[in-house]
Amino acid sequence: MNNTEFLRWCGKRVKSLREEAGMTIKEVAEKTHSYSSDISAFERHGQRIKSILRIKEIVHATNHTMADLFIAEQPTEKKTTKSPSLSKGSLTISLESLP
Repeated sequence: MNNTEFLRWCGKRVKSLREEAGMTIKEVAEKTHSYSSDISAFERHGQRIKSILRIKEIVHATNHTMADLFIAEQPTEKKTTKSPSLSKGSLTISLESLP
């Protein structure tokens, strides 16, 4: 991942964190003394904001940490409703049937 791709990725994550916090671009801009257009350009294209300190300030304005920025929520595994069982060859024993 090159620098441009990294900044685009950060911008998308910042947008996710801002939306998760229920904040508008204008609210974040006011809290960080930034222009709304700069926040918007960063979220959309990773442009105008290049300093990690500025990114940190924006992330903190959304009441998140830098760890939240870099640790995206992992998709949850689909849980099966299949009952536990033991198998050996063609023999299968359902563990729910055991006393």
